[in-house]
Amino acid sequence: MVIDRDKKMELYTEEYEDEPFKRITNLVYDRGENVLYVVDAGNLSEENKCNLYYINKDIETMVSMDMQNMPYVSSICIYRKDNIHVIYACLTKENRIVRLIKRGNTYIKTDFLYLSGNYSPVFICTDNMNFVILLKDLTGSEPKGKILEINSKAEVINTIFINGNHFNGICYDYNMGKYFFVEKNVIYTY
Repeated sequence: MVIDRDKKMELYTEEYEDEPFKRITNLVYDRGENVLYVVDAGNLSEENKCNLYYINKDIETMVSMDMQNMPYVSSICIYRKDNIHVIYACLTKENRIVRLIKRGNTYIKTDFLYLSGNYSPVFICTDNMNFVILLKDLTGSEPKGKILEINSKAEVINTIFINGNHFNGICYDYNMGKYFFVEKNVIYTY
């Protein structure tokens, strides 16, 4: 791997309106809209509210999305197909995934998928056709992680169990046509 040591790192932001972030769990850049989304979920054991922000990169302005009843959003992804542009968010504490649909300067929240059982969604990603969701048992009784592939109608396509549930992230590589995800210190493709 080649590292350009001449590149400099700068502090972009560590707060919103003089309030420091509690724990940023996800950062998603929407190239089409030139918007950076920030998920500040806080601590899973302590926080019952999540803060979602977007930064309009054209004018470098950060705005709070002010979504009510959104406890602990751990991850978001952007689904873009034709004229459809929707944010999907994992509500880890509630075992569900919601859609955030932009209407003007606000977002409307609608239910997308409710997951029954002990497994909770911690990461979500899309290839703009299907979704892959990484799930873990928050009670700690099940050491295996779960990978769920669903379509845009929330119908299950595939389910895989994996030894380990310390998921750290997921992304989709359009050039390879594969998902990459991290469990503990191992990178997998799907």
